[in-house]
Amino acid sequence: MASSLTLNRYLSSRWGRISVGATALGLLWLLAHQGYGTSLYLGSSEALPPGPPFDFGPMKADPQAQELGFPSYEDIWQFERKLGQHFQPNRFTEPHPRPRYLFVRDIDPGSGWNNVMQEFLLHAHLATLSDRSMVFHPFTPRDHAPLPDTLPSGDRHHIRIPLNAIISGASTGAPLLPDASDRMIRRAVSIEYFNAVCGEQRKEIGYNDVMHGFAMDDEREGDERMMRWAKKLKNMEDRCVVVTGGSIFPWWFTGGFKVLSIWPAYSNGSTLREFAWSPLVTKTIHDHYHLLTPPSPPPAIPPYLQPSSSPPARHSYNAFHPLRADAAPIPGLLAIHVRRGDYEGHCHFLADVGSEYTTFDKFGTPGIKVPPEAGTGYPGDPNAGPEAGFIGSAIPKGYKYPALPDYLSVPKGEGKKEAALAHCWPSVAQITKRANDIRKGASESRWGLSKPQELRSVYISTNGKEDWVKELADALKKDGWERVASSLDLASGGKMSREALTVSQAVDQGIMGAAESFIGVGFSSMTGNVVQVRLGGGREPGSIHFW
Repeated sequence: MASSLTLNRYLSSRWGRISVGATALGLLWLLAHQGYGTSLYLGSSEALPPGPPFDFGPMKADPQAQELGFPSYEDIWQFERKLGQHFQPNRFTEPHPRPRYLFVRDIDPGSGWNNVMQEFLLHAHLATLSDRSMVFHPFTPRDHAPLPDTLPSGDRHHIRIPLNAIISGASTGAPLLPDASDRMIRRAVSIEYFNAVCGEQRKEIGYNDVMHGFAMDDEREGDERMMRWAKKLKNMEDRCVVVTGGSIFPWWFTGGFKVLSIWPAYSNGSTLREFAWSPLVTKTIHDHYHLLTPPSPPPAIPPYLQPSSSPPARHSYNAFHPLRADAAPIPGLLAIHVRRGDYEGHCHFLADVGSEYTTFDKFGTPGIKVPPEAGTGYPGDPNAGPEAGFIGSAIPKGYKYPALPDYLSVPKGEGKKEAALAHCWPSVAQITKRANDIRKGASESRWGLSKPQELRSVYISTNGKEDWVKELADALKKDGWERVASSLDLASGGKMSREALTVSQAVDQGIMGAAESFIGVGFSSMTGNVVQVRLGGGREPGSIHFW
């Protein structure tokens, strides 16, 4: 009788009702699990999600976005919500150890996509090293809106693009391992989920405060910066860590040479190893594949660009697979990145201040080598506090950086400023000659290429005006290229959806990453991201060039 009364009191209590409800929910989850999950990211060796799907509630309407005619991205938002790591926490299904998260809040909101991408991927690598789930968030283009975003009132209403419309891979919720055997509680989660499950559990730490505790400045090696942050974040007991006060890897840091020492571990980590462009990018390249190959013989679209179902569900986000960085290249394609428009003024500024190439575009610079602390560690300043002492290096002993064939060279008889302008803002004649030189060299297996390349087509990624792009395309055709297409051809061909138009930079980057050879602007963060994705995906350094 006593035990019966105790049970009745327990069941009538608040915690008793919650526990029974959680148990029932858990049983329903186990019974229904066979139909649960996102088909893109399920693997045969993958463990069950840690709990039943999180109940986000209905999607909130955005009347102003509807008024402006923005794409809804509904299928992509739903895809992100249904990631297996977005589970309902409760006392019975929550695993041990519990999920831990890293959210870097104050990335420069005025930055363009490629500056954001550079910083985001480095933060994702840091999250992996610190045994935390990366928190990803939508991209909001403020400086260069892909669609008109001014309301009749004159106010701007920024478009919010889900990150999985642009990129895929470990940094946006995919498995950390190719066979999906990794622990689901370490996979990246959306900011929507993070906000829902963390609430008041957030622990904010200021970027400047942490760097002061490390006794570090921007003159110290990137490897040391990464390892000190990883150790601190890994040792923190707080589940929901938010870094405030700026990016851990800001643009002025990535523009210097110290960032290079991050590469050895970063290039072998899941962030780059499992990187892919979104299924939306894959679909758009599939629909325009005829523009990327010679007119004869008729091109055969490679399997990785084919629909994942037959017939394809054309309007489904899952109709195509993500475009992996390690997929086979598009045969015979040379992709070139040519900045125009307001970039001319920026080129003059870069030349005036003596700027170097961005991030990993510097790998061709003569004389660069890993820091002497590689394979051992950094002594730091133990007198400055416990977090400023010795920290180990992630660079293998004897490591050598990949050797790109080009760098910020200064031809004999030219000044550095004049040379920098030619590297940054090449003329039609210079572009045509450079493309021809690469075609000839690639056919002879120069620059350490493992086999000859028969380059026959050119894709021009550019923001140039129509008349200038036509002049360049005509010059390339006259020089013997069998097919020449550009960003303008994709945008004006009528096959790009409104969703694809909003991520057209990523479409171009997907093409530049998949090309057999590539020529880019060493100062540009867009080129820089293509370079790191190509190298991370196993493309040969000899297939990467600059103007």
